Amino acid sequence: MAGLLGNLLLLSYFADKGELSASVVQGVGVCATGALLTQITLAGHIPVGPFVVAAAAVLVGLVVSLARMLGRVGPVDANGVPCVGNVQCHLSFAGDAQGALQTRLQVVSNGLWGFYQGALAVVGLAALPQVGLKSLLPAETAARMGLAPGATGAALGVVLVVLGRAGKLPPALATAWGRLSGWTATLLFMTMPVAQLAANFASPATLEGLSVLSSLLAMLGNALMVPRALYTRDVIWLTGSTWGCTLMGWGVML
Repeated sequence: MAGLLGNLLLLSYFADKGELSASVVQGVGVCATGALLTQITLAGHIPVGPFVVAAAAVLVGLVVSLARMLGRVGPVDANGVPCVGNVQCHLSFAGDAQGALQTRLQVVSNGLWGFYQGALAVVGLAALPQVGLKSLLPAETAARMGLAPGATGAALGVVLVVLGRAGKLPPALATAWGRLSGWTATLLFMTMPVAQLAANFASPATLEGLSVLSSLLAMLGNALMVPRALYTRDVIWLTGSTWGCTLMGWGVML
């Protein structure tokens, strides 16, 4: 589940940057993890109700991110191409009725993408402390904390979204807000191998159920993304890919 949310967050991050190949990788990750969770649900280990709600939300996220990749939502330049990185979009339509309609549609489109990114950031900030503490703390301690870490993270996310919409965030924080989904996703991915390694040490018998090939492919896939992350000088991408090579790949196999 941490991996699925991480894929969704990174999908929105890369789609907003115009990184097509990385977006496709994250989209495939969402579908593959969704198939795995469906299998677990059919086996009776996940309640059907929450699974259906989560599946519907994931499907909406995939559609919105695909629309962003195609330039149908979010800021675009005069040629209808999604703005990449820090490039600012300056749209100027003709001053007739058609131009006014296009302007209104663009405002709605930008609002939809902004709402989706804000909602996803809140969910990510809620999941990060909840998943991270559950992975790192003893089971009894994590159980006593309940949903308090997730509720605290969600509250922080809502405050940041409201302040950002009101233009009250400091300039440095406002700039970092656009990269929040990427960092949140990367930190979620970084908790995944930690949780797996902890489970391996706690119950070595479960290692029989792990696929060595999956760990090998994860390591190779992350390794292949490192050069592109270096080329684009994307620290978020580089951090996640390097961690995936070392801990998610070599660490679990070791």
